[in-house]
Amino acid sequence: CVPKETVCSTIVLDNGKAMKQVVDRLVELGKKKIADILYDGYTQIFEDRLKAYFQSVREAGLSYEKCVPAGQIFIADGYKSASILFSSSERPDAIVCINDEVAIGVIKYLKEHGVSVPDEVAVVGFDDNPMGLVCDPELTTLSPSIDLLSESLLNLLLREIESGEIKLLEAEAARWLGKDELDSVEWLPADGRVVEEIREGMEEKNA
Repeated sequence: CVPKETVCSTIVLDNGKAMKQVVDRLVELGKKKIADILYDGYTQIFEDRLKAYFQSVREAGLSYEKCVPAGQIFIADGYKSASILFSSSERPDAIVCINDEVAIGVIKYLKEHGVSVPDEVAVVGFDDNPMGLVCDPELTTLSPSIDLLSESLLNLLLREIESGEIKLLEAEAARWLGKDELDSVEWLPADGRVVEEIREGMEEKNA
């Protein structure tokens, strides 16, 4: 997850567009009371999704706006958040969840309380977690393109290594990339010294 403020280059899913796709699809299916279970993890993805939720609901002309914060991002948190949503007299007919584990917890709550999924309430998760395949009913989820994200990240990293513009690199990533250049580097959390040693080693090899 990417923090709200970072000096590092990043490759992330367009979370605003992803949330809009989910809300637009639910509207196409006739849903008019779309709730959002969110999580304030001090990272940009959650903030982007929340903004896009409100914007998408309003653009669709819906009057129902309901957000419930999850304590964490696990099944039990989804269950608890669903109980809060359904304690209100105005209940949602669709719930967008911050991730698949929370969505599975929501479905568990709905089934235990006799609510049909997706006929009465549609539930959507994020991340395409394999657990969704064994959920009953099978979970609807937005699947990020891991192959595209990985390829984009590698291309960005290679460009920054070649240009010498790396600002910060975690030790694990440096070890994965460095290979021979890291043989003489002590196993410590990465700092500017480690990055500079990697860069210098590459320059010597290419000289």
